[in-house]
Amino acid sequence: MTTTLVFGLQVKRISRIIKKGMPHLTFTLWDLTPFIPKMHNWRKNMIFIECEKVGVEPLMELLAPEFPNTNIYAGERKPSLKINRVVADETIVIVSRTPKVAVPGIKANEVTIEKCLVDMLHYSHKGIIPLHIDDVIDLWEQCLQEHEYRGLPKINYSELYRYAMRRYLSWFVSILAYEMSKNTKVVADKRHLAAGKANFELIRKVESYG
Repeated sequence: MTTTLVFGLQVKRISRIIKKGMPHLTFTLWDLTPFIPKMHNWRKNMIFIECEKVGVEPLMELLAPEFPNTNIYAGERKPSLKINRVVADETIVIVSRTPKVAVPGIKANEVTIEKCLVDMLHYSHKGIIPLHIDDVIDLWEQCLQEHEYRGLPKINYSELYRYAMRRYLSWFVSILAYEMSKNTKVVADKRHLAAGKANFELIRKVESYG
């Protein structure tokens, strides 16, 4: 099952610019537009672009003059703030596409709500973007609840878990779903909740040695 999202107008504009200026570049493009209404403490849009390593710097140079009021983060491994505007309306993050764990059923260039949630968590956790981890986890908690889908597609938990495996974050997904299941109904089956419980108990054992 594949879920879809409706992104902002800037995503369409950037896509046109890239296809015209760098027609042979393979890229993935999405933004926070569909998620911002569900985020309590975040209001500025962020646009994420993944491309080949050799395309990161040329892409930044291509987009910079087109977006004079936009901060641009770019880099091969951990993007840093390359263009800092005095007044910035939004942020573009250009990330080098890196090898990930190959998981059956996942297409590298497909943008789904599951991919976006996992990528936001990964970028925030690694300090790649100035988006606080608490805001991302709050968004996750809303999306994992079966009754919470106002304005967003319903989560496919199995697909979410597969994406998380590619980012080495499947342990987090299982634990979060397990902890949430104590108080609300979540989009995860008993098998995944059992894995979350086992991971959570393992962490508690490690903490007991401290």
